[in-house]
Amino acid sequence: MLTRCPFCYKSFAGNDTVEHFPVGRRVAYDPRHGRLWAVCEHCRRWSLAPIQERWEAVEELERLVRDRARLRARTDHISLLRAGDVEIVRIGGEAPRREESHWRYGQEYAGRRRRARLIEGIGEVLDGITTGVVMLLGLVTAGAPLDPEPDSDKWLRWMRLRRFGRYAWAGDAACEVCGQPLPPARFEDRPALVLEPTPAGRTRLRRRCRACGVDPRSGVALEGPAAEHVARRMLAYVNYTGADAATLAHAVGLLDRAGSSSTFLAQLPAQPLVLGRLPGRVSFALEIAFSDEHERELLQLDVAALALRWREEEALAAIVDGELTPLPRPPRGP
Repeated sequence: MLTRCPFCYKSFAGNDTVEHFPVGRRVAYDPRHGRLWAVCEHCRRWSLAPIQERWEAVEELERLVRDRARLRARTDHISLLRAGDVEIVRIGGEAPRREESHWRYGQEYAGRRRRARLIEGIGEVLDGITTGVVMLLGLVTAGAPLDPEPDSDKWLRWMRLRRFGRYAWAGDAACEVCGQPLPPARFEDRPALVLEPTPAGRTRLRRRCRACGVDPRSGVALEGPAAEHVARRMLAYVNYTGADAATLAHAVGLLDRAGSSSTFLAQLPAQPLVLGRLPGRVSFALEIAFSDEHERELLQLDVAALALRWREEEALAAIVDGELTPLPRPPRGP
């Protein structure tokens, strides 16, 4: 069995998912031609497994893809999936697996919720210690003890500031109506950021101008990657404290009914959505959808690179298999 990459000589990391091929954290296989590769994490080269080690591993990989794997990205000939601690590259046609892009967000938001509660708990302890010290000093100096007014959210605001900074958008633009320069949009200015529907289904985010009041044409419209970037930052800021199981279930339900993240974003209501006034389930659904689409774009680049590498490795594998596999001899004539 393969233990080292024959190109860079680095050891393959093991995996605990594929029993018959525990080699590498990314494996590629072609069920039609019975080929199996270990993909090196360091140099990204593909190492063809010996013929005698392939068949049971290929069958096991097909079962994993069918029963457990989560589809991450695909093209007409390549599917990139995840099962346990291994990434699977399946060659040939569509993987026999329904696309599930929201499966991992439950743990993400549960982790945010636990972290927010931990921050609040530590903050309460620090506030209690500070209050005790202030009261003790007040007694020593015979003055009135200072009892600060408790603020349960100040520690979360402080963590948000450290994580995201002060501004969600700081572009150099002027209002399209009054011509006034637009100041940077702080995260507290959420009512000034509005998601607008577009005929082409692309993301448009309007930074409204305060001087123009409620004029829907005021401010400047951001489109494409710029709008998605600002919307993702603002939604991550709003949803920093995570979600409970019920809210997340409602959010994922909205995405499931739409069929995919891209469809959900394209089917947003006809009315503009003010980022500061979204229901919780819609806010989390939007963050999941934007994050999923961003990740999908990056994965599509990875899959395109895998497709180029596969064509090279397939040509080499065909030569190797043709040399190592005994071919049936044609019957001799009488």
